[in-house]
Amino acid sequence: MEVLTKAANILDISEYEVLSRAYAHWHGSDAPKSILQLTFSTYLKTQELPHWAKHYALQIIQAFEAELQREGEFIKLAWLLVFSSHIRFKNRHHLIA
Repeated sequence: MEVLTKAANILDISEYEVLSRAYAHWHGSDAPKSILQLTFSTYLKTQELPHWAKHYALQIIQAFEAELQREGEFIKLAWLLVFSSHIRFKNRHHLIA
């Protein structure tokens, strides 16, 4: 999957909107409509992105994947805590009985 499409899917917005946000992020101002239209039509024809758009899309993807990794680590840690608590409870119950 192309980086622009993947970033759009992550943000749940259109690829055109990702380009618009990427331009604003890189240049510090909103893109003129003519530049966005030309950039988007070129992308549709060639699947090539300007460096600022590719950079922005990759940042979105990396941030999303890092968040997924953190959530995965949290779930593993939570499972280990629950499992170790269960073992301690089971051992304590065994000692009482």
